[in-house]
Amino acid sequence: MKTIKILFLILFGAGFFAQNNFAQDLDAYKFIGKRIEDVRNHYGKPIHIEDSNPSMVCIFYKKDKNTMTFVSDENSIFQADVLVFYETKNAAKTELNKVVSQANQQSFAADTLSSTEFKLKKEDVAFDIAMVQDPNSTKYEISIHAKRK
Repeated sequence: MKTIKILFLILFGAGFFAQNNFAQDLDAYKFIGKRIEDVRNHYGKPIHIEDSNPSMVCIFYKKDKNTMTFVSDENSIFQADVLVFYETKNAAKTELNKVVSQANQQSFAADTLSSTEFKLKKEDVAFDIAMVQDPNSTKYEISIHAKRK
């Protein structure tokens, strides 16, 4: 019985950590203007790198519940795209609100298009964030498209 409790706590803890880890990926807009090496240092080895053209290096990450793409020129990241899936509408809505709130604290101005879609911008960075129900399942997704202005 004690073994079952320990196993349950380990699995619950791993699930909690994994969910928080995915939530951290929603702040990928912070890498706009940073070096591509900064992204690699933060997220680790990407699943694919397209670097045949130095003026447009793309790196791709894929985890269980998300995908991320970063595009860089010779100087810095100029575009980031993130897609994260959530099991419930409430979980997705909570994370959406966290990202918008954090961005406001970082001096981003928000244009509210709806309760699930926002455009945020400041001097050198702009990003769109939206929450929609995945048309192929009952899950919800949050997408972010960030770019250097």
